[in-house]
Amino acid sequence: MKIEIFEIFKNMFYVLDSEYDNAPNYELGEILSGMNPFLFSEKGSAVQYFYKDFSRLFQENFGDVQSIEIDIAYDFCLLYLEALASNVALVYFKKISKQEWVRILSN
Repeated sequence: MKIEIFEIFKNMFYVLDSEYDNAPNYELGEILSGMNPFLFSEKGSAVQYFYKDFSRLFQENFGDVQSIEIDIAYDFCLLYLEALASNVALVYFKKISKQEWVRILSN
């Protein structure tokens, strides 16, 4: 099953936001405020840098493709969070396994 780029971004946000709710962290809260994909009606993030950088990295890795397999999307989220240079966001995201990510997004 494939997932489109903006859906990947939103689901990465959901994972981080859910983990933040379980264990709040100031740095992650700041990142989530900027990443928020629901603030505007168009595709993007509250601070445009986040989604633009996510899209740029996606294009660098997958070219003009607009969707990828769900399991590859998990790996891409890890790559993006590593590039973001936020160990906190990466640690929080890794609290969900690839198997759980696939299971949730496949439903």
